[in-house]
Formats: sequence, C-alpha cells, structure tokens
Amino acid sequence: MVNNMKYKHLILSLSLIMLGPLAHAEEIGSVDTVFKMIGPDHKIVVEAFDDPDVKMSPVM
Repeated sequence: MVNNMKYKHLILSLSLIMLGPLAHAEEIGSVDTVFKMIGPDHKIVVEAFDDPDVKMSPVM
C-alpha cells in the first residue's frame, strides 16, 4: 500500500514537471530593484500570457 502511494506521487510529480513548459509567457520588461553582491538581484518582471478564451477586438 505504501509502495503504491510512492508511485502515485512520483507519477503526479513527473506529470506536473512535464506540463511546466506549456505555460509560456512573453517577458515585456524587467527592473532590478536591489543590487546584491552575492546571489540574484531583486527583480520585478512584467510578463504577458496569451489567453485563447479572450477575443481581441479591433482598435479604432
């Protein structure tokens, strides 16, 4: 029973990892807010996601 649960968790984890690249966003811009000597800087990133359910209306 416990061994079966391990496989279920493994399959669920792997399937979620494989779905990651499908959620692609276009980066519009980014700004560094804090400079750090060691480690990554603090950053604000603006991204755009395409939603197929949203209909684009023509701009007049």
